[in-house]
Amino acid sequence: MTGLDVRGLDDYRQALTRMADGTDQMCRTVLDQALDMVVSYARPRIPRRTGATAGSLQRRAGGNRAGVEATAVHFGWLDYGGDVGRALAVHRRYDPGGRYLYPGLHVHHDDITDAMQRAYLDLARASGLEVT
Repeated sequence: MTGLDVRGLDDYRQALTRMADGTDQMCRTVLDQALDMVVSYARPRIPRRTGATAGSLQRRAGGNRAGVEATAVHFGWLDYGGDVGRALAVHRRYDPGGRYLYPGLHVHHDDITDAMQRAYLDLARASGLEVT
């Protein structure tokens, strides 16, 4: 008989299916952790009078997307700067990289990447794949 006999292929396919089934939940968990890191970096750095702006930061994660939303209407101005007010009389130096959110993402980039890699490895092991 000619042909190729591969042993363990069915087990491998089943493990990949189990891994695929757990990917969404794993991504949500890791993205929530990443958002917590970014928000915890940004909140104490936001200028405050009442703390409402810092308190308005909310995590938004769903599917394979994640982000931080601020419900305070002036947060974009605080983060990036620009001219606002009557006749644009109030000036805040423009910072294209932002002051709070993106710096938090850059500071925690390695931690977020490591957490994502660990989560995928754990998911692969839990699905029955041997990871070396």
